[in-house]
Amino acid sequence: MKMEKCEFCSRKVLFGKKDMSNLLGARPVVLAKGDPVKRLELWLFGGEVDEQSVLHIGVSDYGGEENMMEMNIPINYCPRCGKKL
Repeated sequence: MKMEKCEFCSRKVLFGKKDMSNLLGARPVVLAKGDPVKRLELWLFGGEVDEQSVLHIGVSDYGGEENMMEMNIPINYCPRCGKKL
């Protein structure tokens, strides 16, 4: 039985190396009452470009690109399909 490619951990070729940079989800959030809406993003980074696969969590101004807060959590397995990364 052939498994379908997992949309979260499938790798693409970037600059001649296999890369995994996939947006897992994004949500609008308000951090405190009266604050403007921020954007919370969860990414899966890994591949030959990165040394360790990580879940990257970032919070930025809605419509902005610069993260105000961010955190990288090292992982060994895909959160969707369970494949070793």
